[in-house]
Amino acid sequence: MFRLTVFVFFLISALISIHFFKDLTQTFIKETYAQHAPYAYPTPAYTTPAPAVPFVTISANPQALIVGGNSTISWTTGNMPAGVTCSNNWNAFLIITPNTSGSDIRAIYNDYTFTVSCSNGYSDSVAVTAIIPIPSTPTFTYAAGACPAGSENSYGNVTWSSVPYASGYELVRDGYGSFGTGVYYGMLDYSVADSGMNALYYIRAYNQSGSSPWGYVYVAIPDCLTPAAYSINTPISSCLGINSPNLAVGINSSAHANN
Repeated sequence: MFRLTVFVFFLISALISIHFFKDLTQTFIKETYAQHAPYAYPTPAYTTPAPAVPFVTISANPQALIVGGNSTISWTTGNMPAGVTCSNNWNAFLIITPNTSGSDIRAIYNDYTFTVSCSNGYSDSVAVTAIIPIPSTPTFTYAAGACPAGSENSYGNVTWSSVPYASGYELVRDGYGSFGTGVYYGMLDYSVADSGMNALYYIRAYNQSGSSPWGYVYVAIPDCLTPAAYSINTPISSCLGINSPNLAVGINSSAHANN
C-alpha cells in the first residue's frame, strides 16, 4: 500500500511538472517572438523611386590668364527631361545638347562670366579673369634739339617706341612738368626756346593695372640766337668834279639771325 501511495505521489508530481514546464516554455516562446519577430521578419514597404535631379556644370581652364590667351570652357548637362533645351551666352552658333558634355576654346580679352542655361531653370556659370600686365618702359627712338628754319625758337624733339599692353604714355621734362597723358609717340617741345640747355626728358607707359618705370634721355637744346649782323655799303657818287665828294653809307641790321 505504501508503494502504491509513493508511486501515485511521484506520478502526480511528474504530471504537475510537465504542465508547469509546458506553460513556461510557451510563455518564453511567445515573449521571444514578440521581441524579435518584427526585426527578423520585416514587412517590405513599397516606395516609388525619386526621379533623377537634372544638373548643369561648367568650368574654365585656366580661369585667370593674360589678356589675349585661350581658355577652354567645358560643360555637362544631365538628367534633363524630354523637351528641355539648353543654350549658352558666349557663342550664338554653339549648340548645347541636353544630357551631353562639350567644350569650346575661347580667346579672352576681358573679364567674362560664361553661362549654360536650360529651359527647365537649371544653369551654371564660371567667371574668367583677363589679367592685363603692367607695361614695360618705352625706349626713346629719337632725341635731339634743333633750330627750325625761319624761326628764332629752338625746340626739343623726342619720340619713343610703343610697348605691349600700354593704353597711353606720359612725357615729363625736368623743370617743366608733364606734357599730359594719351596715346601718342612723340613730342616737339618748344618750351625750351633759346635755352642752350641739356633738357632731361622722362617717359613711361601705363594701363589700368599700373605704370611702367620711367625711362629718360638727355637732349642738347641749341641756342638759336646769334649776335646782330651788320653790313655796310659805301657807294661813292663822285670823288672828283664840280661838286664836293659825296659819301653814301647804307647800314642793314637785324636783331637776330638763324644759325
